[in-house]
Amino acid sequence: MKVIVLLFVVTILFIACQSPESQKKSDSSVEVEKIRISENSNQDLAELQKKKLDSRIPPKIREILDKADEITISYHVDKKTMQLWVLMFDVKPNSQAKVSNATVKKEFLDSFYQDSSENYNTAAACFSPRHRVKAEYKTKIVEIDICYECYNFRGKSSLGDFGGDISEKVKSSALMNEIIKKYGAKIR
Repeated sequence: MKVIVLLFVVTILFIACQSPESQKKSDSSVEVEKIRISENSNQDLAELQKKKLDSRIPPKIREILDKADEITISYHVDKKTMQLWVLMFDVKPNSQAKVSNATVKKEFLDSFYQDSSENYNTAAACFSPRHRVKAEYKTKIVEIDICYECYNFRGKSSLGDFGGDISEKVKSSALMNEIIKKYGAKIR
């Protein structure tokens, strides 16, 4: 009986961590819904979205992300299979994309803020991040681990930890893939 229950739980977790959106590969250009979420433009979000965003990515964290000269997107690619590995335990990123273009950085951050502000609560119980976003502004550092398969992110910074779930629409995932294609370094 314990084996059946265990198989059932494992099956449910496996299904919850799979999504058609995370498995699709898009070679077409990405259109990002442009929203303004930086310092002076929070009025563009509905009140509920603003509360969700503030609870998941506090304003002081967003300020570091927004004011950083560049963001670094890190990931680990298996050299044989070319698949992304989970960035946990002893797996360290072997590739990165540095984004210093202010327009591209803003588009990505705004789309991530939009994904984070949606009120879906669709996150799965697992957490297998394959992307890490890092930003530095003055002496403050923010790192966010993102799992687009289970719709979760967790962050840490010099100001404290934060995190939450993201929309299944994952606009930021498609844009991140385009950034990696354009700015990504060769696998080390």
